[in-house]
Order: sequence, then structure tokens, then C-alpha cells
Amino acid sequence: MTPTPVQEAMDGLSELYYLLHEEDMWAGLWTKKAKYNETNIAICYEQQGFFEQAQGAYELAMSKYRTDVASKPIPTSAMQEVKLWEEHWLRCSKELNQWETLLEYGSSNNINNPSLIVEAAWRVAGQWGVMKDALQQVEQASPREMSWKVNLYRGYLAICSPDDPHLAMVDRYVEHASSLAMREWKRLPRLVSHIHLQLLQAAQQVMELQEAAQIHQGLLHGRQNSLQDMKAIVKTWRNRLPIISDNLSHWNEIFTWRQQHYQFIANHYNQESDQASNHSMLGVHASAQAIIHFGKIARKQNLTSVCLDSLSKIYTIPSVPIVDCFQKIRQQVKCYVQMAVSGGKNELQEGLEVIESTNLKYFTREMTAEFYALKGMLLAQIGRSEDANKAFSAAVQMHDTLVKAWALWGDYLEHLFTRETGGRNMKFGVEAITCYLHACRHQNESKSRKYLAKVLWLLTYDNEQLELAEAVDKYMTGVPPIQWLPWIPQLLTCLVRNEGKLILNLLSQVGRMFPQAVYFPIRTLYLTLKIEQRERFKAGELADRRSSSPGQPQPVEPAAAAAGGAQGAETGPIRATAPMWRCSRIMHMQRDLHPTILSSLEGIVDQMVWFRENWYEEVLRQLRAGLAKCYAISFDNRASVSEATITPHTLNFVKKLVSTFGIGVENFSSSVSGNYG
Repeated sequence: MTPTPVQEAMDGLSELYYLLHEEDMWAGLWTKKAKYNETNIAICYEQQGFFEQAQGAYELAMSKYRTDVASKPIPTSAMQEVKLWEEHWLRCSKELNQWETLLEYGSSNNINNPSLIVEAAWRVAGQWGVMKDALQQVEQASPREMSWKVNLYRGYLAICSPDDPHLAMVDRYVEHASSLAMREWKRLPRLVSHIHLQLLQAAQQVMELQEAAQIHQGLLHGRQNSLQDMKAIVKTWRNRLPIISDNLSHWNEIFTWRQQHYQFIANHYNQESDQASNHSMLGVHASAQAIIHFGKIARKQNLTSVCLDSLSKIYTIPSVPIVDCFQKIRQQVKCYVQMAVSGGKNELQEGLEVIESTNLKYFTREMTAEFYALKGMLLAQIGRSEDANKAFSAAVQMHDTLVKAWALWGDYLEHLFTRETGGRNMKFGVEAITCYLHACRHQNESKSRKYLAKVLWLLTYDNEQLELAEAVDKYMTGVPPIQWLPWIPQLLTCLVRNEGKLILNLLSQVGRMFPQAVYFPIRTLYLTLKIEQRERFKAGELADRRSSSPGQPQPVEPAAAAAGGAQGAETGPIRATAPMWRCSRIMHMQRDLHPTILSSLEGIVDQMVWFRENWYEEVLRQLRAGLAKCYAISFDNRASVSEATITPHTLNFVKKLVSTFGIGVENFSSSVSGNYG
């Protein structure tokens, strides 16, 4: 069956998108051309990062295809879809860290994929010989765009191959890989996009190949300063990490490569004298940290099975430092909590068993306190509320500055307050606010931001006795004022409400340290409240005049009589409201504390009144306003935009704009608009 021109065009476009790594465009195209529904399901899963489900969908599509082949002839156009299944099944396996399976698949007789063997063999322990044989086959038929990777793998073998190491050749391989990668970069489109990512990642891999060679040369040849150089490289590796959105296969490549050299460092110093055993622990600690960090990234990418599998490998390292054991258990518990979102309470119970089976006597008080806090979180989610409260209480008693414990306790109490009691039991609300404010005392602004946001949100549940606001006023003293700066607009909103008298002290404390950040917003609020109060007074006065008889004398307001004079006729009859009084009090306090700064700020505000638009800035603003009006009309008539007619209001605006071009609509007499009628 000959493909139609449309099918050929779609096939070519699909190949182009695939080569450019434009995954979203490629996926969108395949939703139109795929013949099997399982293909679309698998692609959607893969797009969202659900590689386990995607892998299962690809396997289902393959089994369905085998059934169809046995029962009826399949058109040749379906072969491209079959190829897609294989390629993306392999990709899912790579992201799921299934390198043993991939090595077995690539080595099978009916497949024999040497490039896959090269990619998988060095990640599987003790397979350098297999990799060397496969690389010789790849070199003979390597595509040009992969030449840099061939030289990179040659460098890997030159350092790590136990049978035939060639450390002296590594610099040459590094130079070749670098120049070939840069040549490939120049060949790509100038606009940096997804296709460039693999070359940016290659830059890190080539750099770490060179640094690994330096570690081996320094330690094997006993060079002077080799220990300091090795420590510097290990520290650099710890700080030089891929970004979290990079594919997990790239993270695996970086960490697996580093593991080879961490183990080399540990083994090298273990073979030397006893004084060198401390240096071997550097390799052990770095190796454990790499395993834990890889597990953490797998968890953040929602690949929990990869996370648990990675964390279990830490037991292959002899004499792991206690801090690494703590980090491993912590990540393991977090992983079970994440799995419980879809799996239910069984995973929570497994996480609880991990903590309860841990011998806590080897850990520091801070570590033990965090274990108790995590235990409280798990118990709360299982539904054992009383045990959870005891665990949280034990955690903060053991280490009262542990942010994590206070925050988790606050989350638990907030859940009780808002979900289980519907905001009626104020005791839980007060305790939740207390915990959140304690959590904000010992960390920086960016990390405490979410806790202060919850405090302000909980204030919306306050009752007439203002119990929650009193809790904020009582426990805010330990929170550094700088942490409240992003929330000044929200605090001003609270200042206007009933709880304002209790927020007054908090805003005064923040304004004492950061006068400019508080003064401008509170000045604006004060003037806004003043204008609103004046308008209310005028509206009330007008209503009184209308209701009274014409011959009856008007009563004099007490505020007007107190104000007196000509100025009193303008602004006198305005009684200051409670929010206005609070704003005024804070501003007076700031003027007393920072007179020079505030007089400068007032001068800046006065000078800003002088700023005026140029004529072309004004015209541009008017044109943009006209364009916005046209967009609004087209949106209202979006079913038939071409048939939409301009409204009289917009037409009048455009006519005014033409007549006043460069003069300004505001300076143009409104009577002119009547001439267009």
C-alpha cells in the first residue's frame, strides 16, 4: 500500500521534530497519525514524565501488534509506529534506570545493538570489557553527530578499563570530544532550543572526564598536592550539579561516572597506612551523598521506584557515615509519603516501619528530633491523631529550634482546625499560628514565606474575640522583621479590618527597621481612607439636606465646629475612622524615629508630581488604549470576528484620537465629540 502525499509529509515532519527534540510538536503530530490508541496513551504518559506507565503502554501496544500480525496483514506504514515503540520503550527504560535490562536486550542475538551496549555496559559493574568490544563496532559505523560521544567513551575506557588503562591518552580524547561537540553546535540552528541540551550536558561530561584523569594521575603517581587537588575536584563535583529538569538518565550518567572515582579514592587510601583512612572516608562520604542525591532527584521527578532502588544501594558501601544514614532514611520516608498520594495508607505504614526500626541512639539530637517530626507526620496521615501530637511534642522538646518539626506540627494543627473542625475550634487555630511563627524564627525569608502566608490565611478564620490575631501579636516577637516585608500589603489589609489594633504593633516593628518599605504603602492607604471618608461625609451631608425642609436651619456637625476656619469648611467635618487613626499613629512613630529619611521620601513624592508624558508617549498610550478596546470587541464577537462592527463609544474615541493627534484627548473639548453625531 503506497503512502499518500499527506502521510509522507507527516512522516517527514515527524522525523524532523524528533531530530530537533521538539517533543511537544512531535507528540501533537502523532496524536493525528497514530493507528493504535495505545501509542497516544503512551506518548501522553511520557510527555508528563510518567515513564513507568508509558513503558507499560508501549508493551501493551507491542503485544496488540503481535496479535494483529497473526490474524491479518498489517500495512507497511505501521512500521514507523513499531519503530517508535521500540525507541521510546528504550528511552523509558533509560529514565527508569533499568541498565541491566537494556544491556541484556542490546546483547541478545536477534537485536545486537552495539551503541546501546556501549551506553549501558559501563554503568553495570565490571562490564568494561563488554563496553570495549561494543565500542569497536560503534566506531566503524558511528554517525557524525555522535563522534564526540565516541571519544568521550574512549576516555572512559582509558581511565577505568582494568585490563588496558591509558591515562596519557585522556587529554587527547578530551580535546577531540570538545572540538567535535563544538563543531556539532555550530551545525545546529542558531536559536538555542531542546536540541542543544545534549551538547550543553556533553560539556559537563567532557570536563569531568578531564578532572577524573587528574584525580587518577595525582594519586597513582604520588604527585605533590595531589590530596588538595583531589579534595578540590570532589568539592567542585558536589557543587556542580545538573538542573532538576534534566533527564534522569543524564543525572545517572554524571553520578555513575563520579561513583567510579569515589570508589577509587576510598580503595586507594584503604591500601595505604592507617593515617590515610580518614582520607578514604572522603570517597565513602561522597559516594553515599551521590546515591542519596540521585534518589532525591528521582523522587522529585516522581520516579519513586527509582528513588527506593537507588537508596538501597547505599548498603553496598562499607562504613557509611551516620549523617548519610540519616539523609538516606529521610529521603526514603519522603518517598513513601509521596507514594501514599496514589497508593493509600500501606505506603505510610511502610514509612513508619522504616523509622521505628531505626536505632536512634547513633544519631544526634537534631536528627532524632527530625525523625520524631516525620513520625508525627506519618501518624497524622494514617489517622492516629493522639500519637501524632505526642511525636511532634517530643520533637520540639528535643530540639526547640528545629524548623521542620515546628512546620510539620503547624501543618497537622492547621489540618485539624480547617478541615476537621471547620474553623470552629479556635484552640487548634491558635496553636497552628504559634507553630508557624516558631518555624519562621530560625530560617531565611524565602523558606519562611509559605508559613507566613498560612498565618495570614488563618487570620481570615478569626472570631469576634480576635483570638488568632492575639496569637500573632503575642508570638511574632521572635520573627525577624525582614521576613514580613513581602506581606506588607496583606498586613495593611488586616490593619483596616477588626484585627487592625493587634496588627498595629507588628507593622510598627517592621517600620522601625525598614521605614521606606512601610511608609509609602501606609501613606497611600491613609490618603485613600481619607478620600473615602470625605466622600462618605459629603454623601451623608447631601442626603441630610435633601431630607430636611428648605426653611429649616442646618445642624452643625461637632467635627466641623471643632475644625473651624476656612480650612474647616473643606476638610474639617471628617471624623477619623479607626483604620485612619492606626495609619496615622504608625506614620507619626516613623517620623519620630527616622525624621531625615522620611522628609527625603516626602520630597521624592512631591517631585514625582512634576513628571509628565512626552507627546509621543501620550499618543502611544492612547493608541494602546484604542487597541485594547478593539481587542475587547473582537473577543465579544469571537465567533465571527470579521463581521464585528465597532461600537459608537470606540468610534468616538478613535475620532477624538485623530482630531487631537499630538495635542492630547484630555485637552480636547468634549463638545467636539458632539459634532460627530
